[in-house]
Amino acid sequence: MVYNRYGQRVFNGNAFDGWSGVLPNNTPAPVGVYVYMFSYTNPLSGLTETQKGNITLLR
Repeated sequence: MVYNRYGQRVFNGNAFDGWSGVLPNNTPAPVGVYVYMFSYTNPLSGLTETQKGNITLLR
């Protein structure tokens, strides 16, 4: 999932999708900082883990 600075989700995908910098209404996302978050099952422990961080979108 990718969120804008207002906390609105701008992308939701699965393991095979990638965010192309386009908003759900098919317009280019504005330049800025976005937050990503994803969860996965760790194959070694079997536990669900979550990763999050920032993406800076430049054009």
